[in-house]
Amino acid sequence: MKRLIFLFVLSACASSQNEKLNEQSFEIHEAAIKEGKSVNEKIDQIATELESRADSALLDSLAALQQAHEEWKSSILEVPGFEHDHHDHEGHDHDHDHDHSPSPDLTPEMVLEIQTELKSNAEKLSSRADKLLEMILSEGTDPAESDT
Repeated sequence: MKRLIFLFVLSACASSQNEKLNEQSFEIHEAAIKEGKSVNEKIDQIATELESRADSALLDSLAALQQAHEEWKSSILEVPGFEHDHHDHEGHDHDHDHDHSPSPDLTPEMVLEIQTELKSNAEKLSSRADKLLEMILSEGTDPAESDT
């Protein structure tokens, strides 16, 4: 009987730890999605800035950024217990044919690691978008106007 109680307590502790890890993963997931939405907005702004230009290098950079953002979106993985609880943000196109639900073989630690990587990749995309936008806007200014 004592062994059964010990196993129950041990199981409850592990469950509590897994729940904490999943909550932490979800917070990181939400931050990553927010960053991804920001990247999408920057891509739209870059596209608008480039509409009247025929600069193939900048257009190629935009296309590469758009492709990287699409790949990032396809790598989104839901956090167990939080699947589709948050339909109102970018990055979760629920009209697609694939599922972002985590594999049942993933531990909470693995899901946390994936969410951390997802957020890091979104931040890198955001930095790329910022640099490209800065380059486009600086090329669009007249140097003579800066001196006055």
